[in-house]
Amino acid sequence: MRKGPPATSGHHRYIPAGLFLLGLLVFWRALSGDFIALDDDFYVTNNTHVRDGLTWSGIQWALGSVTYIYYQPVTWISHMIDCEIFGLKPAGHHLTSLLLHATNSALLFLVLRKMTGAIWRSAFAAALFAIHPLRVESVAWIAERKDVLSGFFYMLTLWAYPNKLWTAACMFTLALLSKPTAVTLPFVLLLLDYWPLRRLPPWGQRVRETIPFFVLAAVISVLTYIGQKETGATVDLGESPFILRVENAVVSYARYLTNTLFPTSLAAVYPFPLEIPIWQTLGASILLAGLTYLIWKNRRTRPYLLVGWLWFLGVLVPMIGIIRAGSQAMADRFTYLPSIGLAIMIAWGAAEFAYRWKLRTRVLAAAVPLIILAVLTIHQTGFWLNSQTLFEHSLSIEPNSAIIHLNLGHVLLTQRHVPEAAAHFAEASRIEPANQLAHLNLGAARYKLGDMAGAAVSYAETARLAPGSAEARFWLAMTLRNLGRKQEALLHFQEALQGSLSTEEAANAHSNVGALLLEQGSYPAAEKSLKTALELQPALVAAHRNLAIMLIRQKRLPEAIAQLNAALRITGDREIQAMLDQLGSR
Repeated sequence: MRKGPPATSGHHRYIPAGLFLLGLLVFWRALSGDFIALDDDFYVTNNTHVRDGLTWSGIQWALGSVTYIYYQPVTWISHMIDCEIFGLKPAGHHLTSLLLHATNSALLFLVLRKMTGAIWRSAFAAALFAIHPLRVESVAWIAERKDVLSGFFYMLTLWAYPNKLWTAACMFTLALLSKPTAVTLPFVLLLLDYWPLRRLPPWGQRVRETIPFFVLAAVISVLTYIGQKETGATVDLGESPFILRVENAVVSYARYLTNTLFPTSLAAVYPFPLEIPIWQTLGASILLAGLTYLIWKNRRTRPYLLVGWLWFLGVLVPMIGIIRAGSQAMADRFTYLPSIGLAIMIAWGAAEFAYRWKLRTRVLAAAVPLIILAVLTIHQTGFWLNSQTLFEHSLSIEPNSAIIHLNLGHVLLTQRHVPEAAAHFAEASRIEPANQLAHLNLGAARYKLGDMAGAAVSYAETARLAPGSAEARFWLAMTLRNLGRKQEALLHFQEALQGSLSTEEAANAHSNVGALLLEQGSYPAAEKSLKTALELQPALVAAHRNLAIMLIRQKRLPEAIAQLNAALRITGDREIQAMLDQLGSR
């Protein structure tokens, strides 16, 4: 292993602190960001296990839960600690992610400096990693805590390797328990043995040293796959043929390279394509094959190119989409660790190219791209300050992203911009006609607009696409009732009650069934439904009122008066009071 002077000697000891401060400065704007309506609710704001802070029951849940694609107990616990300290103030959560990323940047320098002995090349590579716009998604998105947390333990693993293998294995375990996509780290360790450590021979010994790492990676890979299957995160192979997934992987590799060199059109979601033009696949294949050939040809004189290239290609494998998890074709956050390989290639390659330049020229050549990247990153971070800004920007990059239309529509709906929300839901359903969530949300928007006929069409399409959706049946019944199609409404209410409804929806469904049966004169069945509704939601005025009407018709006046009094205590409605007054005059 090549060794250089200690990283803490002389003025070089300030480099890690400088990189840490650089990371803080470039991403400081993220501290004013809000929670984003894209998974932040699942990870923090609507997750009762996390919101309660650091509790023993929460830790037990984190250790035993395989939810939302990953087994990630360490990440869950980090969110719990944030809630314990900061509550639901997003600035505190952002601060933790920012501090982790800034620390990772400094650690990367220390790792490269330790392994190569090259100070300024290591510093430049770490700076590229620290401030590149592709890092924004991992740093400024609270739900992506797993990236920076896993990266922290990843860096510590590299720092401990190869002298402290058991420490490295422990750190690797924590990296895996933060985000399982760290499974490729054993592969990276073998690359580092080739260069810069130059300790591969004998191969048998190197392989034996990394066996514990590969075993850990295999265990986590199996757990992750099981979790993805159980939670429905994996995409049915029939929905995306193997050849399409391979084509997407090839094109995505090329797009990651393009976005690394020209990071100006970055979106929150890049939708998985239904088809890929042959020229794109062919062009990407030629680019990747050509680069691989040139790098392999120079492997002896420039081994850093081969190591950096294989680092980039290999570490991306779990996220490249051959086995799909999620609807995205690619994502900026997936480059968090793979980008280190490209940073090594650029830093060492640039240093070799600029070796004979004057010092001033070299400093300028290094500073200019870093300044440009820093400005782009600060600008990109601004898009992540709130949900609406993020989604609107993403649509300007990917206008055919159904998931972004859905999310923007949801945000607008919560802001009561209902017509605008309906337009985005309609666009999402146009882009993906089989997307049941798009039709369901479009039905909700149309319902709020009073367009009952349009809402009925949307809810009926949702029920067709998802016959087991009790929610779709319930709202279809509500719209049909409002349209006067009462018998159809009754049937759909009854079907909805066979499925899984929220307590509020179930109470309203029973109340509506009772009201419709009351109109038909089916008093015993109506009474049963109305009383069930009140058991679920005692403050449901409509159920009290309809039950009172039924009791009056059956001459059960004391019971009717009791129901009207209960309704009056809840609402104070004049109609209820008038009914009571009328009963009192009898």
